[in-house]
Amino acid sequence: MPQSASTQSDNTQSNSTTKPSGTAQSTTTTTTEAKKPMSQNQMVRAAGFRNFPEFLLSYNLRIYNDEDVQEGKAILKALFQDEA
Repeated sequence: MPQSASTQSDNTQSNSTTKPSGTAQSTTTTTTEAKKPMSQNQMVRAAGFRNFPEFLLSYNLRIYNDEDVQEGKAILKALFQDEA
């Protein structure tokens, strides 16, 4: 009978170690709720470019052509529309 008493104490120890995992889940939900939309510069950098003109050139678009700039902005929005 002394063996069953030791297994009961082991069970209570394992139950107490599972409780902290529930608190970690509540902190992740609060951080995603307060997410701000990304700026154009943040999107460019998240895509792997240093700046917007470099991003435009990678798509063979020019910074001095307004239609190219608008097309580049549309590409950025399409790349990150799920994150906005």
